[in-house]
Amino acid sequence: MESIRFDLERQLFEINPYLLGKKIFINDVNENALRIFSLLTCFEVYVEGFLSDELFGEIICNKRIVRKEDIGESDVIICNFFAKEYQEGKEQSAFILNRKIDASNVIIYGAGNVGERVIDFFLNNEITGFQVVDSYMTRKKVKNFDVLPRSYLDMNKDDCSIVISSIAYCDEIYSNIKSIVGEKNIFYCGDFFIADSANRYSIFNYLDGTEQHVTLDKLSYDAVSFIEGKELIIYGVSNLSKRIKNFFELLDYKVIGLIGENGDEDEEVMQIEECLYYPDALIVFPRKKDIPLNKIVNLNFVRNNNYIILDDTVKVDSYYRRKNVMDIFLGHSFVTDYKYPGFYEIGDYAKASTKIVTLGGSTTDGGLYEFSSWPLILKNEIGNDVAVLNGGCISYNSSQELLKLIRDVVSLKPDYLIVYDGINNAVYDKCNEFRAEYSEMVFNHAKEYFAKEGTIDIEWGQGASKLESIITNGVEIEKDWYDRWFTHVRMMNAIAKEFNIKPFFFIQPWLGTKKEMSKKEKRMRCVSSEFNWKMRQEGMDSLYSGFTRDELNERFNNIFCLKNVFDNVSETLYVDYMHLNELGNKIIAKEILRCIPEIK
Repeated sequence: MESIRFDLERQLFEINPYLLGKKIFINDVNENALRIFSLLTCFEVYVEGFLSDELFGEIICNKRIVRKEDIGESDVIICNFFAKEYQEGKEQSAFILNRKIDASNVIIYGAGNVGERVIDFFLNNEITGFQVVDSYMTRKKVKNFDVLPRSYLDMNKDDCSIVISSIAYCDEIYSNIKSIVGEKNIFYCGDFFIADSANRYSIFNYLDGTEQHVTLDKLSYDAVSFIEGKELIIYGVSNLSKRIKNFFELLDYKVIGLIGENGDEDEEVMQIEECLYYPDALIVFPRKKDIPLNKIVNLNFVRNNNYIILDDTVKVDSYYRRKNVMDIFLGHSFVTDYKYPGFYEIGDYAKASTKIVTLGGSTTDGGLYEFSSWPLILKNEIGNDVAVLNGGCISYNSSQELLKLIRDVVSLKPDYLIVYDGINNAVYDKCNEFRAEYSEMVFNHAKEYFAKEGTIDIEWGQGASKLESIITNGVEIEKDWYDRWFTHVRMMNAIAKEFNIKPFFFIQPWLGTKKEMSKKEKRMRCVSSEFNWKMRQEGMDSLYSGFTRDELNERFNNIFCLKNVFDNVSETLYVDYMHLNELGNKIIAKEILRCIPEIK
């Protein structure tokens, strides 16, 4: 039986019937507009495009952006997500309350976080005829409403509409209460409200019950523009594959066909080998576990070039083709064909007369995109007598850069150290400086093992001891983003100079500091999560504020702020809110060389 989560007939909302048979445009281009578009597409409603004078002429989610004066008299404009009921007129809501629900007699079943959000939603839309039931929270209050026991259902089972406000246990709850009230009046609302709190909505929530996290922004950002303009071939002939085919057709992609052994009598299917006849097409695999690996290898198909996987993160970068590894000291790193683990060698480092090491996060990483990183451009600008070891690694912040300097860079004996960072410092919490996400994952597995075994005997040198199942992160002292970054920079500066390495430090720009955004960059800004944007803005503003402080300006002449480096550039430089395209990297490399003229 299909989960109630994916039964469109049992959702709290239904499509506004006024939309049927009309050409539909969604007003504005922002996060909320994308969420509306996402849900409409899940409900198999075709949307013509979006309205925006500012972004007129652009494409988002493979849909055109037009001006209001360009649409027809009979077309409708979606201005908001929900209305209790629809009215006549050009401006409409996307959804209305499911007309099978009696708004005067509703039971919200589940008083947890989702239940609280449903209560707020009802009150905001003047739906007041409801009670809250939860078998585990009886005698408590939620949002000033008494939580009633499940026995309340027995007394009201013939009249009420029940809305399940739980995700993890929705099918279990559905089975239990169906035995009491029957299935006619049971509805579901969980996924949308969780997505709302996370500022993202998965387009595939309604396609399948597996963990699918492909979101609309990953299908529309310039960073994944490889899918734009492609014809698609869907793998499989299951209902899921057919629904995915329909989904992409709703997004105006041409789907050549389905791959499989057997299809319906009225439907032809392809063999995977036939994809060779369509070299420019992209194969879409719904699930990673369904991929025929042997055939993929034998046909020389390359991920993100010949195929994508929908239940795995969509990436177009070469990062997913290199060997990423755990690192005891740093949490994670990478190995390549180069001599030095964790570094990309640009030039012959051993023989070069001038040796440079670069450190940073993904904005420095030489293996993230197919186009040139700024360290590669910098080396090419200087000439043949210089070699660069690029030690930038995705997600590194200044604490990992400091550790990498101590462990690796000092031994490599470069002439110059160039550190370019900032954005990753702006997103990590203020207490745990040296706790890496990957290390934490490994230690959590170890903790689970110890919890089963209790303590274990370990030999320490000449003696022995017992190791407890306790993990410590050391002394945790809260600092603001700038203080943490500046502390690490001071340490790196002192260590480098002690070992005759000339250090230089650069705080990076981000999309929020670009004064003249191109249309594509404005589009990225419009669809960004407001929560994530504000979080990064707060952190980056803290870092930039340090350059107004006397301590930094009076003591250091080797620390630079690149916040305004793009002030006079109107071309598109960003592929997302922090990563630059090759033109952006070229400007960064030239600015770094301008700040360090002695390298030339």
